[in-house]
Amino acid sequence: MQIFLNNEELKFTLEGEKNFGEVWENLLKFFIDNDIIVNEIQIDGGKVATNEVKNYYENGLSEIKRVDVGVNIFSNLMADSLKVLKSVVEMLKAETVTAKEMIETSEEIKLIEVMEHLSNTLFNYRKMINGINVLYFIYRKKELKIGANFNEIMDSLEDAIKHKDTAKIKDIMYFKIEESITKLGNQINDIEQQNFSK
Repeated sequence: MQIFLNNEELKFTLEGEKNFGEVWENLLKFFIDNDIIVNEIQIDGGKVATNEVKNYYENGLSEIKRVDVGVNIFSNLMADSLKVLKSVVEMLKAETVTAKEMIETSEEIKLIEVMEHLSNTLFNYRKMINGINVLYFIYRKKELKIGANFNEIMDSLEDAIKHKDTAKIKDIMYFKIEESITKLGNQINDIEQQNFSK
């Protein structure tokens, strides 16, 4: 069995492993010890989700010919993710400016439609932000809490949209959301100065 990390063959020596599962578990320990994140897995040319790898655990070492693993380094991934988040902050600013302009010219009924569309867009941004928080906690066992204030404001906005509370929507859009986005941007700038290596 050959194992490739980012298309480069990993040279390893078996230490009594009897099946693929034992080899993979040792490989996972190696990944964790070296801050390596698994992005993609292929077994004999077929993509395998991380939660499906255990289906191959009982396979003998001669039954699997090649395992390809796409990997990234945690510190590199965090740096890249923060760069993406900085662009997200700029998009958030643009989205809110556009939304405020539409609020000023929209009727009450139309306002809810506008805000529902904005809420869906912001939800996707929130998923990205929270994904980085989860990643950091998994690999560092500490909370990063990027966008905590922003998430609180978004919760309030989603609640206002749900209840068609146009007065609360306008209050958030005019007086709260820009400040929360600015705080998010400042927080990302501060976190960028950290050294994410172990």
